[in-house]
Amino acid sequence: MFIPQIAVQIYWVLNKTMLGSLDSVTSSGFFDQSDKIVKLVLAIVSATGTVMLPRVANAFAHREYSKIKEYMYAGFSFVSAISIPMMFGLIAITPKLVPLFFTSQFSDVIPVLMIESIAIIFIAWSNAIGNQYLLPTNQNKSYTVSLIIGAKVNLMLNIPLIIYLGTVGASIATVISEMSVTVYQIFIIHKQLNLHTLFSDLSKYLIAGLVMFLIVFKISLLTPTSWIFILLEITVGIIIYVVLLIFLKAEIINKLKFIMHK
Repeated sequence: MFIPQIAVQIYWVLNKTMLGSLDSVTSSGFFDQSDKIVKLVLAIVSATGTVMLPRVANAFAHREYSKIKEYMYAGFSFVSAISIPMMFGLIAITPKLVPLFFTSQFSDVIPVLMIESIAIIFIAWSNAIGNQYLLPTNQNKSYTVSLIIGAKVNLMLNIPLIIYLGTVGASIATVISEMSVTVYQIFIIHKQLNLHTLFSDLSKYLIAGLVMFLIVFKISLLTPTSWIFILLEITVGIIIYVVLLIFLKAEIINKLKFIMHK
């Protein structure tokens, strides 16, 4: 457990350190502000692991393998259902959020945050697979390898992307490195879990999230920059997303009930 924590810390601070060395301290500061907002959003998603990890570990200790799969399918669907609208929503409100939150002098953060927001979905998935399945089922080695892969990918991509694209390059490297962690973890579990069941409602979440994004982004372009309108856009986005999930008959409500009652 010590090694994966080192790997996580390395590639979380690697971008900022390399930006400061290969570009400028200012660029490193811009990326750091973007990173803080993404991590703030992810705190909500990561909280799911606190609930699911002990339950999966208990089921594994009692050899209740069918229950482990049920927990995993329910937990994965839940993090997908909340991380996808968070990703799309953050991208939609970023042009207004940055100047209000950081002042207009931080306008360079806008494209960085919009790109880095894409990593939310991959981090949410790797959190669900790694912390809620691999660790409690004693697959520490696979979990560690996935994080080391992410650190290596981040290091290899950072040098060329930062040199040519600066902070935007660092955000692209972040997204790809997080994706590599998730892809490896999915490869590890593809014979243990039914991937079709795991991603069963993903298309519905993506459709609802994309429609929500288009509407909220359009509203954002037509309204003044103020906290009131940001709150309005968030409220409208939540309503649209939930209504669309109901219309598309997503199973998240039943799976949420399963998480709460089991």
